[in-house]
Amino acid sequence: MKLLKQLFTAVLLMASTVSFAQSKVAHIEVQKLISEMPEVIAAQKEIAELEKTYSTDLENSVKEYQAKAQTRRTNLK
Repeated sequence: MKLLKQLFTAVLLMASTVSFAQSKVAHIEVQKLISEMPEVIAAQKEIAELEKTYSTDLENSVKEYQAKAQTRRTNLK
């Protein structure tokens, strides 16, 4: 009977140790992790290039519109 109690106690201690080992939790900084991913860095570069292109196109369109508007005003006078 004493051997059975000792065996039961040993099994109980081992089971509690295993359950504690499985309950580890890790915390990570998701934003930092994502910002350092090569795909994200490449996408940010591509977005910056597109922004530059669209900005230049928009400025050229505005200049063209202003030139046409100015020409129209001078023709109406």
